[in-house]
Amino acid sequence: MIKKAVLLFLVGVTITPSMAQVAAQTKATIVTPVLSKDVIAQADAVVLEEEGIIEYEFSIESGFSIIEKVKRSILINSKNGIEQATLTIPFYYGKYGKEEVEIKDYKIARNVANEQIIIKVTKADNRKVDKDFFLKEIIPTDIKVGDIVEYSYIKQRFIIDEIPTWYFQGDIPKLKSIYTVKIPENLTYFISTTGSIDIEKKETATTTGRSLSTRTFGTSYRFRESVLEYKAVNIPALKTVPYSGNINNERSSIRFDLVQFQYPDSPVVNIPYKEADVAKELFKNRNFGGELKQVKFLQKNLLQEEWSALAPKERIDRVMKAINERVQWNGAYGYEAQEGVKQAFLKKTGNSADINLMLVAALNGCGIDAQPVVMSTRMNGRPPILFSRFMNQVVATVMLDDVRYFLDATDSNANLRVMPIENLNSEGWIIGDKGTVTKVDCTPKLFSVNQENYTIDLSADGNARGTVMNNKTLYEAYLLKAGGNKDLLDQFRRDIERRSEGTFLKNGLLKTSEEGGVSATFDIQKFSFAKANGTALSFRPLEFYKEQYNPFTDETRDVSIDFIYPSMDSYTIKVNLPVGYQLESKPKPVSLTNKDSGLMLVYEVVEGTDNTIECKFNLKIAKPLLNKELYPMVKAMYKELQNIVSQELILIKKK
Repeated sequence: MIKKAVLLFLVGVTITPSMAQVAAQTKATIVTPVLSKDVIAQADAVVLEEEGIIEYEFSIESGFSIIEKVKRSILINSKNGIEQATLTIPFYYGKYGKEEVEIKDYKIARNVANEQIIIKVTKADNRKVDKDFFLKEIIPTDIKVGDIVEYSYIKQRFIIDEIPTWYFQGDIPKLKSIYTVKIPENLTYFISTTGSIDIEKKETATTTGRSLSTRTFGTSYRFRESVLEYKAVNIPALKTVPYSGNINNERSSIRFDLVQFQYPDSPVVNIPYKEADVAKELFKNRNFGGELKQVKFLQKNLLQEEWSALAPKERIDRVMKAINERVQWNGAYGYEAQEGVKQAFLKKTGNSADINLMLVAALNGCGIDAQPVVMSTRMNGRPPILFSRFMNQVVATVMLDDVRYFLDATDSNANLRVMPIENLNSEGWIIGDKGTVTKVDCTPKLFSVNQENYTIDLSADGNARGTVMNNKTLYEAYLLKAGGNKDLLDQFRRDIERRSEGTFLKNGLLKTSEEGGVSATFDIQKFSFAKANGTALSFRPLEFYKEQYNPFTDETRDVSIDFIYPSMDSYTIKVNLPVGYQLESKPKPVSLTNKDSGLMLVYEVVEGTDNTIECKFNLKIAKPLLNKELYPMVKAMYKELQNIVSQELILIKKK
């Protein structure tokens, strides 16, 4: 999806043709540096050095353009690292601009018979991946462990509202990364960074101007430049781990967004990037604020008179359902309407802004005070400020009984208490009447519950029969419904059966609640639930618990822990013991609470007077997003959880 350009320059160019195939061998000029073992550790590949340079060209006909020059060398350490030799450069070639890519050089340095040779590869392909989106790529087929791959390329783009983001950190270590940006004095950028590695910065300004024109005739404009150089060394890899969310939120990077520009002999143009200014621009934008005025159209074509007599919650439900049934989401996000409310209604399709701005207007037309909330989705990343280029989504918000709710009508499984998971990205900004702005926390406040209750009759041969009830609320129920299998009862059954081999569920019964919750009950049969050891039986009470493996086993963690939403697992199993058996010893109860992480773990085994054992387990996650400094606490809590999951109870025959 292309972001709307602040500056748009269209020129008559053609896609760079594929390069001819050449495989030449010469003596090497690439020298392998001395590597730091601490840096490369067990890495499959290592970036020895990389450099990015941003320069500008200017012509009076097409304005400024960005020239991106990249050079990189990579050492391949293992077979798994061979994929790092693939060079893939995305580019856009459509009505919003035409980018040009030229691969200047691609070569492989290899040791052959104690002599280093160079293998040059000059075939690059253009592969279409979507409408107007292409990849220029080299995929070498003969890379060997120990090879050093070095390449360089140039990419020119005629939209300057955003300088390409430079990622100092990747999924393999880097020994050195340098990024140099030469910005003409006529342009001003907002600079934002992510990550936590040390980056050395040098900033200089040229005292004399230079021509940015490639022409040798005509008027020449000279510009002084700000030269910004960023350098980092011995950069550790940053890999995706369980519960890491969008890893680019954590990856060390730098980004430049245009906020002011001036053409020669023209006035300065400012692009709003402060909260109040952005909000006012949005409110005046016909594709945002203008669409909120379609109340009368929706009152005439969508809303029904009898709805006004309903309670607020019922009115909201009716409006949400009516829009969802009328207009299908086309899969595109946006804070600006793509079709417009009227056209989306008539065409029965639109992007998220078409649908949710329609929702805001319809709710207001139905007597519900609703407002739009602009935000960034999880895949788009966490925004540092309210700025149009960081945003890609709009939803609705209402207040009922002093509680704020967020609504998204693009998904039939969403409701008053549940938005699609992509929207759960911490913060949003309410755009009020006349462009007022209020920052709000969009994190869910209520616990999403997964409750499982088992009642088991255990026989002396170790087999078990009984019943299970599984109840899911809020986001636990939403994820089940969004799983792709419309047979919810079958989803429940498959989920529980997969946890333990030899488990079979039948005679299922499904129930749903008005709040969107869903529950199922089954008869359950488990072969070899208990293991016989002489006259004793042993079994794991948490045999059927959904998390059988510990996701937090790494010694350290470099990224935040993203649980997405507050949740609570409630697991109870009541076991009717075989005649003549009793519990050998009752384990000590566990009760752990950590206020900083918001985690709580409780486990208890209770002996009944009717020859039963009841095991109660509860895990609460109160804070969905935890910083990496809390990892030791989380790791310790989950280690104890795993001890409980693997714990066995022993039954012995009564004397």
